[in-house]
Amino acid sequence: MNFLLVVDLEENKTRLKFIEKLEQNRYYFPLSKLTKDFYRVNIVKYRDFDYPDYNLLRYLALVQIIFEIMIQEELSMGDIIVIDLKYVNKTHVLKTTPTQMKMSNFFLEQLWANRVKAIHFINVPTYAEMLISLAKTVVKKKIKERLFVHASNEQLFEHVPREFLPKDYGGGERSLDELNELWRLKMERYQPRYEQLQKLKVNEALRPEPLVNSDILGYYGNFKKIDFD
Repeated sequence: MNFLLVVDLEENKTRLKFIEKLEQNRYYFPLSKLTKDFYRVNIVKYRDFDYPDYNLLRYLALVQIIFEIMIQEELSMGDIIVIDLKYVNKTHVLKTTPTQMKMSNFFLEQLWANRVKAIHFINVPTYAEMLISLAKTVVKKKIKERLFVHASNEQLFEHVPREFLPKDYGGGERSLDELNELWRLKMERYQPRYEQLQKLKVNEALRPEPLVNSDILGYYGNFKKIDFD
């Protein structure tokens, strides 16, 4: 299935502000073709300038939005993520807190474990290698086995065929900027959906009353072991 989209390049709508800022500072989008095993290749890359408002959790929100769009529009066996860390600097690493790492691990293990089949890191600076090594110590074994660090693009091509990648990597796909623009327009179409989700609130009036423990019925939610003589 080809996942390139047909869009009206003249569309111009108000964007969700945090998404627009994210797109100005980094790339993240799935590529158009499926591999022979029916996996979708995704590209992640920061742009070549400092981003003072860097926040890993905001980026995870963007990833989740794109994953939801993909689930709505396509069928695939899973995703292969290629993360280019060429322009990641020490500031990004220092701003990645233990809480953000824990939340990232939650997303990977609880939400994306069945979808993400492999994560390939390229252009990894020394200080980022330390962060990846730390991440491997806290994730489950099955996730750890899906993380790969490559010293060169040639090593990446052994896992992801060159023709699937953007021309920025010597591949046969469109450039990162072209693909990013197509996905920017794609996400505009889904703007009403996410604006509506932002307005949703919990109606506390519908929350059930707390259960009261009973001498006859016992303790609700407590599976206490009962010993019989």
